[in-house]
Amino acid sequence: MNVGYIIASREVTERGKPIGYMYREEPDDERDSGWRVFAGDETQEYSDDPANFAMYNASTIVDCDPSICHVLGAPAPVAFERDASGRLTRVGNAEPVGRVRDARPRSQDRGSITVQMAIVRNRLLGGHFEERDRATLAHVRTAAMHGGGAFRQVIIDGLDATVAAAEAGDTGWAALELNLLHNLPISVEDETQWDEAHFLRFELPSYLDGEIEASRIREVVLGVADALRASASGRSSRRGT
Repeated sequence: MNVGYIIASREVTERGKPIGYMYREEPDDERDSGWRVFAGDETQEYSDDPANFAMYNASTIVDCDPSICHVLGAPAPVAFERDASGRLTRVGNAEPVGRVRDARPRSQDRGSITVQMAIVRNRLLGGHFEERDRATLAHVRTAAMHGGGAFRQVIIDGLDATVAAAEAGDTGWAALELNLLHNLPISVEDETQWDEAHFLRFELPSYLDGEIEASRIREVVLGVADALRASASGRSSRRGT
């Protein structure tokens, strides 16, 4: 089936659950179908972890759930969810409704960007960095610039550090930088759903344990502290209005 690759939840591909929600966005490259597939009952924590998603040939996903075959030709942007009768039905504006809205990433852009960064990170861990990876990170940088979130500068600085390290041949350092960034909130809306405790307990310490120059560590710590203060202040102001 010549559709392109599909990014799918492991709940579908490994646990055998039927597809409950799927959306199609503009593809990242000529090999990408743009389809993102979920079982529909993934928790927020599960959906925020790129390790729970992987790229698959379209035929593999159809083998998992043949019922999606008739919708794969629908042009982006589009979304489908499984209704009470078990049929996949189209939902408006490529947004999920009902229970699925709570199960998948609240921001479609953030969910897509998280997966894109995880893909590049994994390629960096394998020692690879090509023009398509640079283009993906440029797209993420643009999204961060326009997202308006408190972590914008942290993300932009981290992406610049990732590219610089990769171009210098230090793909391990580049992967470490990207791993720190991949779950940070892009927009103000994302900040309301972001798991700050998980970041502070696991992702930030993992970064600090790496072989990172002291000047870069200082830059990251101060940047994160400023972003956390700005995010908290913004939430407080919104509650007061």
